[in-house]
Amino acid sequence: MENWFLKDSSRLIALLGISGIGKTTLILELIKQIETNFNYIIYRSLCFSPTLDVTLTNLLKNFPNQGDTCQNIESQISQLRNCLRQYRCLIVFDDLQILFCSGKIASQYQTESENYQIFFQLIAEIDHQSCLILNSREKPIEIAQLETNNKYVRSLILSNLGLAAKQILQNHKLSDEETWKNLINIYQGNPRWIEFTGTIIQ
Repeated sequence: MENWFLKDSSRLIALLGISGIGKTTLILELIKQIETNFNYIIYRSLCFSPTLDVTLTNLLKNFPNQGDTCQNIESQISQLRNCLRQYRCLIVFDDLQILFCSGKIASQYQTESENYQIFFQLIAEIDHQSCLILNSREKPIEIAQLETNNKYVRSLILSNLGLAAKQILQNHKLSDEETWKNLINIYQGNPRWIEFTGTIIQ
């Protein structure tokens, strides 16, 4: 991922994986290593399903002379595009899957969130020196479409920790080490679930 940021100048990256697998932890650790390469690092959670105009307004407040933004989405996107060109920015959108409809086709946006799909496509296609990271349990359809023919769009799926998860169980000083492999498999190597289960067993 560091190469995607610094060498490949990726504009749009999707970091994917089940809840608790460590997506946010990975991003926060990575930011510590590369933060000196960016003028702005902005982290936003989408857990309350903000509309795109609300998100754009909040983003623009981070930049000088952008506080008084109009409510027109096209103008907001234009302002943000100029900022992404003028400054090198790393923007993280966490919990993207909250914008999707539950119980329907994967990655189908809620009606009030459909503008995000257009916004992400613009981020991928317009020329700028910044990067937007999407943390999500589900892969957005536009990412799947864009990464086939756009070298500036990437995705990474985090898999389970595998046997490396044994360290979590060791930290809890659990006995019956011969059963740990089964326990790790049951919880798909998910560090959050294994940590929780280790605590309960202890």
